[in-house]
Amino acid sequence: MKAQTFRSFLPWYTAPWYILIAKTLLVPIKSIKQPLNNTGEETPMSKITYQTDEAIFEFDLPSAIDKLEHYATEHNVDEARELIDFIAESSDDPITIPEKYDFSYVALDLLDQKNGSIICKICNKTYQPNQLKPTIVGQGKSPFSINSKEKGGIKKLFGSKQKPPGMSGGRGYDCPKEHNLISMITWRT
Repeated sequence: MKAQTFRSFLPWYTAPWYILIAKTLLVPIKSIKQPLNNTGEETPMSKITYQTDEAIFEFDLPSAIDKLEHYATEHNVDEARELIDFIAESSDDPITIPEKYDFSYVALDLLDQKNGSIICKICNKTYQPNQLKPTIVGQGKSPFSINSKEKGGIKKLFGSKQKPPGMSGGRGYDCPKEHNLISMITWRT
């Protein structure tokens, strides 16, 4: 059976066979759009929950889908496509991201955009992204912000004809009481 393309935000997206069958049989499929309730008001927005050893992150579903679609289309990340399919199939509210998926980069990007809420497991308190303290991992948050104040600095690295050592860095966030909530290596040389 050849997969058919149907209307989607993603021009490359082809629906899985089970979604095509459901549409053919007119079986309702959960949508990320929230229906109006009996009074004509929108129901509360669906959420995505992501849990680590240090924290529980909760994001609005549309924001998370937008970020996943960005990773799937712009960066061609297969795991982002798999997560979009998992979310489309899920009937839970909030949708909990299974441990087999690495949602950390998406969570970090959403926090950078001031989306979501975070429960620090050590403090047992809920924080908003604007309350968190940004942190730097390794050599800096980007390869263009390398810490050159180390002994010898950049001159030592590039002054002689040696191969520069591999470096890495990244970023993260701490709660207001300085408990690390999330930190990721985002670049390597």
